[in-house]
Amino acid sequence: MVTPSEPYIKWLDDRDTHNSVIYVSFGSRCDVPDVQLDEVAYGLEMSGHPFIWVARSETWALPDGMEDRIKGRGWIVRDWVDQRSILAHPAIGGFVSPSEPYLKWLDDRDTHNSVIYVSFGSRCDVPDVQLDEVAYGLEMSGHPFIWVARSETWALPDGMEDRIK
Repeated sequence: MVTPSEPYIKWLDDRDTHNSVIYVSFGSRCDVPDVQLDEVAYGLEMSGHPFIWVARSETWALPDGMEDRIKGRGWIVRDWVDQRSILAHPAIGGFVSPSEPYLKWLDDRDTHNSVIYVSFGSRCDVPDVQLDEVAYGLEMSGHPFIWVARSETWALPDGMEDRIK
């Protein structure tokens, strides 16, 4: 169970602007090559945005000197986190994940409001329990969202459709 004393929650609590932090997570089922993780790291560094990144890899190491360059602006977590508590945190302004499944933060350049776009591609077989997690995370985030959910077996949890309208 996550508590407010979790270091990543404390770090988010210290952000002074709501909707300012990008949350990056590729999930435990996604095996991202080290060279791609390096590219993500450099992209986050160059973005200038505050971010929290769950980078779970047994072989990847942060590029040399990057820890100092992102200090105070980026938080990299190498262990399990409670994704729901992160998505529900008021500091979170966007969620980035691999292209399938895909979640993208649309900022003011894309639309008049910040919107989270979610699409699980046709080649992605997402278990119903994970779709529930995404649904609860989106609901708890309080952000407007667009979700393209394709499943023959899954349905929104009871009562959620009325709560998210």
